[in-house]
Amino acid sequence: MAHRLGPDTTGRDRVLLVKDNQLFYYRLTEHSAPARAIEHARQGKIADHLEASTIMKFFSAAPEGNESADLEPARYFNLAIEQIKQITEWMRTADRAAQPLLVHLDIFLYLARKYPDMAELRVASLNIPDIKTTFYDWYERCHKKIPQQFREGIKLSADDLFKDLERLAA
Repeated sequence: MAHRLGPDTTGRDRVLLVKDNQLFYYRLTEHSAPARAIEHARQGKIADHLEASTIMKFFSAAPEGNESADLEPARYFNLAIEQIKQITEWMRTADRAAQPLLVHLDIFLYLARKYPDMAELRVASLNIPDIKTTFYDWYERCHKKIPQQFREGIKLSADDLFKDLERLAA
């Protein structure tokens, strides 16, 4: 999908192209006809008519310190949330001594320490009481299948992770 944005400060027309879920911003070269360039951009033939440019602002030297990158951590939050929800659903009836839930909660919280503002927005997508209940129900069903030397440690890890999640959601 391509959109003509009009001229920039130098008088050159600009095109915004969304392709394969990526955003590209171009200035038309001096010799390009806007309509033809936009059509070529839609077809992916952008090199002949467009110069890559940027409209993204930089606001720090951090890896996420520009408009192009500052929302990228959301992808990882979304992946963690998706995994947590799928695993929670599986654990409702699981009768095996296997649970990948805690590592995904730990990853979510790791990201939350690095990106606290984004975490505060994303944690609302988790039904923490339901996840917690599901985990402890699974633990009651399966704890005897877990090697004895790890049982208490797994429960304590879960207790800590759920406390941290609840604190984040508060």
